[in-house]
Amino acid sequence: MKTKVFFLVVSLGVLAGKPIWAQQQNPDPNLMVQLEQRLTESDSEANRLTGAPKELWLLRKLQIEETIDRLKAGQSVDPKELDVILKGQVH
Repeated sequence: MKTKVFFLVVSLGVLAGKPIWAQQQNPDPNLMVQLEQRLTESDSEANRLTGAPKELWLLRKLQIEETIDRLKAGQSVDPKELDVILKGQVH
């Protein structure tokens, strides 16, 4: 009985996990270059400004860094989020 339960747990774990081919997906290199450019722009703007505008640029920089990290980790990113970043909109 213990053997059956063990194999059932192992089987469910294998089925619930991501397939091997889906674990490592390389993000689009062109997209990564564009995001890195936006990150550099945000950093330079944040260094140039002070007060509330600086805080907005720092938040944008953080958002871009998190998006890049998620893409590199193979996680999904909302296309709307990418559009906001690539259009250069500051929230």
